Amino acid sequence: MEEKRFRILFQPELQDFEDIVALHAKVGKGAMVKANNVANIILLVVGVVLILDAAVLIFLERALSTTSIFALAFGAFALIYFIYKRRLSAIMMRKNNEKYMKKQEIFIDADGIRAQTDQAEAHYQFGAVEEIYFWRNNYVLYLDKNRVLPLPLGGFLEGDPKEFGDYISKQCGLPVQTPADKKNKEH
Repeated sequence: MEEKRFRILFQPELQDFEDIVALHAKVGKGAMVKANNVANIILLVVGVVLILDAAVLIFLERALSTTSIFALAFGAFALIYFIYKRRLSAIMMRKNNEKYMKKQEIFIDADGIRAQTDQAEAHYQFGAVEEIYFWRNNYVLYLDKNRVLPLPLGGFLEGDPKEFGDYISKQCGLPVQTPADKKNKEH
């Protein structure tokens, strides 16, 4: 029987980081996800309350006051931040991980998982994988709650991506999970 081997090229783009941030939020991964969810709700409520407060002040005073300008500005800032938070998180993740998240070639075979850049190489046993997700045309291997290995379907240079889910699931002894998401395609 022929040994299965997969070779995947991962060239990270900003969208890849946004997708990882979205997956973290969706499945509750990352050290600060639950705290961030509470902070998001507070931020949204504060933004709306401040803007409504400013509107009432402007209506009652029939003019702009320092308080109404302050409330309006901070409310608008809170809402804008709330709307663009994922993109900002992705930009910060990319910046913080720039030295690690270079173009990678990932090799997966009976010996395990090997990730290689032009500067470094890492080898992982299948037992190091804690969870497997299929998310927005990527297989995502969680090595721990903050370290992931994204494997884009479009990056498969060797091996059939349609066979990969069953193969990695069997090797790791874990199911491939597919969180509900409108951008998630069937694998």
